[in-house]
Formats: sequence, structure tokens, C-alpha cells
Amino acid sequence: MRRILHVVYGTVAYLLFLASFAYFIGFLSGIGVPKSVDSGPAATALEAVAWNVVLLAIFFTHHSVMARAGAKRVLTRVIPPALERATYVLVASLALDLVFWQWRPLPHVVWQAQGLGRLVVLAGFWAGVVVALVAAYTIDGFELFGLRQVLVQLRGRVQKGAPSPPRAYTAWCATR
Repeated sequence: MRRILHVVYGTVAYLLFLASFAYFIGFLSGIGVPKSVDSGPAATALEAVAWNVVLLAIFFTHHSVMARAGAKRVLTRVIPPALERATYVLVASLALDLVFWQWRPLPHVVWQAQGLGRLVVLAGFWAGVVVALVAAYTIDGFELFGLRQVLVQLRGRVQKGAPSPPRAYTAWCATR
């Protein structure tokens, strides 16, 4: 029963990531979402910048802290190791959703592309989206986003680890 709950947890985290990533695309492009990077509550430039820096700091701090080996060791004392990556993904998705929800647009246009320039910018944006998706799934997106770990545990198998990083890199990481 516990393994099934772990799969449900990992699946929910994975689906929340997919929804957050899809919203992220819409948030940046202004396509298909109720709120984009250019919409939201009015604020002065200083308020918007301060508010958005705090939101991004929350998102980036999570990525910096939870990605460290020490944080992973602490986390796996509280939750099963098979849920560590799904928890990372869940917290990252919730932090990104907080950014979407509380984002404050700048009161004035900072830059705007027209005509061919706009098409070039949009082509670059969509190329970036495609590259990000292809890269994620080329390196096994199900493992990257925490789903494979809970499925492997459900089957009662041991997760095959990635090759060990070089000792110099491991030593460098331990000093951070």
C-alpha cells in the first residue's frame, strides 16, 4: 500500500511539473493563460522589481539548497529515498506557481519587437522550448522529474545509480 501511495505522490508531482511547465510557456509568451509576465496587479517600478526579485529568490534558493548532497541526505532521513526527487520537483513546481500567481509587471514597456524582429524573437523562444523538452527527455525525463524512482520502487527493484562523479568534483561539492 505504501508503494502505491509513493507512486501517487510521484505522479502528482510529475503532473504538477507538466502543468507548471505548460503554464510557464504561456506565462512568457502570453498565449493561452489568464496571467502572463505582462499582466497582473499594478505596481510602481520599484515595487514590481523588489517583489519579483523576492519571488525569483524563493525559486532559485530552492534549486540551490535542495540540489546539494547535504540537503538530500537530510531530506531522505524524513522521507523515503524514492520520494526525494519527486519532492524536489513538487517544491520547485509550487515555487514556480507562486511566481506566476504573485508576479508584478513593470508599469512601462521595457522593450518590444515589431515585424521581422518579433518573428525572430518568437522563433528563438519556441526553439528554446523544444530544445528544453528534447533535452529533458533525452536524459530520461521520467527520472529527472522523479517518476521513475517511485515506479522502480513499486516493482520492488533497486534503482540503478548514475555513474559516480569524479572524486575532484565530489570533493569540491562537499566544500560548498
